[in-house]
Amino acid sequence: MKMRVKLIRLLCPVLLTVISVLFAFNVSATESSYLDYNFVGNNCIVIGCDAEAKGAITVPETVAGKTVIQIADNAFSGCKYITEINLPETVRTIGNSAFAMCSSLEAFDMPDSVENIGKSVFLKCYGLKTVNFSQSLNVVPEETFYMCESLRKVEISDDTTVFGKNAFKGCSSLRSIILPENIGELFSGCFSGCSLLERIYIPSTVFQIGTDAFEKCIALKDVYYQGSERSFGKISVLSGNEALSPGSLVFNHNHRASSVITTVKSGTLYLSSGTFVSLTT
Repeated sequence: MKMRVKLIRLLCPVLLTVISVLFAFNVSATESSYLDYNFVGNNCIVIGCDAEAKGAITVPETVAGKTVIQIADNAFSGCKYITEINLPETVRTIGNSAFAMCSSLEAFDMPDSVENIGKSVFLKCYGLKTVNFSQSLNVVPEETFYMCESLRKVEISDDTTVFGKNAFKGCSSLRSIILPENIGELFSGCFSGCSLLERIYIPSTVFQIGTDAFEKCIALKDVYYQGSERSFGKISVLSGNEALSPGSLVFNHNHRASSVITTVKSGTLYLSSGTFVSLTT
């Protein structure tokens, strides 16, 4: 009997240690267990997520010793209970519709390691309010924020040159837009259906505004253009942009020096809910 008691006393700490290690492993593995992966050489691609996943999801930097570099097409599409998705700095590519219809997702911080994204990445993310874009991207692809009805703020690299077709279509909570300094083209339907949009700041680098880019922007009343009236006349403004009426245009306006805006950090596109605030760090 004494030997048994002594043996139990000796084994208890060992058993407790094993149990705690297993418990810790299960806790850390629970979140990852929602995700499906493919392995290519030394790299890992997130190809799917359980539609029943809830709350915050963190994608790990490595899985089985492989580096996570890509979020595949439709990987999180339709995960309507996820409120937050955290990506590691190892991710370089995000595929088409990767986060589409994540209707409970409210904010997204894209790491600067991301160099390429597909179209419709946030399509119909109805609850999405704020997004920090990767500073390595210079194109907002087709339908990136299509029907993101709650979207109020986006920070985008000032090196951005193109807003794709229907990129912000149906973003009905947007009230003000400052286009990045190097933007050249707004494709068709870009801001169509932004029904609460009141104010936009256009740099002199813009050379084309596509068909219906500002269709149904019924609240737009202030269009501030960086260049002269003559240079605005050289912009190819296609049909369906009656919202850019002569009565709403203000020329030779430098929004970065305007008293209307406290500070606008260089390198961002800032779409606000109506009140401009400092973006400096």
